[in-house]
Amino acid sequence: MSDLEYLPVSIGPSLTPVDALVQLFEQTLRGAKASPDRIDVILQEATAAISALRREVTLRRKAQPIALLPWQMRKVRDFVEDNLHAALPVDSMADAVRLSRGHFSRAFTASFGCPPHAYLQQRRLERAKTLIRTTEESLAIIATACGFSDQSHLSRLFRRCLGETPSDWRRRQSIPLFPPNRLTRPLA
Repeated sequence: MSDLEYLPVSIGPSLTPVDALVQLFEQTLRGAKASPDRIDVILQEATAAISALRREVTLRRKAQPIALLPWQMRKVRDFVEDNLHAALPVDSMADAVRLSRGHFSRAFTASFGCPPHAYLQQRRLERAKTLIRTTEESLAIIATACGFSDQSHLSRLFRRCLGETPSDWRRRQSIPLFPPNRLTRPLA
């Protein structure tokens, strides 16, 4: 080992990764000036210290929660609502908020609590439920209007998430809880 002792350099609120790297280089230069014949050992120690710093930076990045900014969340929410009828790959959602696909997926999941595809399916199902409840359109037309490939795709997802088919759900929604004559009779 050289006579140069590397002080532990740790990143904190007052020391950025660049500052820490500059400190390591300064220590290396001092060591090289003090012992020019041992430059190879000094450079190995400096390399080890830089590697340790890099690991610390990587661990700190992984520990930081990644989330979409409020304007990005609004933009994605509006983009999805406006385009539910169309194919919506994750790439197009990421492009809408100017992020890479990988970063967007992680940030989206942290912000919305589910991956983009699950959110999209959830929104499509909610739109389908609204249309089934408020219109007399066929399930095939509703499925297409909500971005499903066909009626069977809607039915499969509907059953998986809600436990019943869209037709059964529609029938159940149209049955009043109390018959009309029961509401008009006085309670005795």
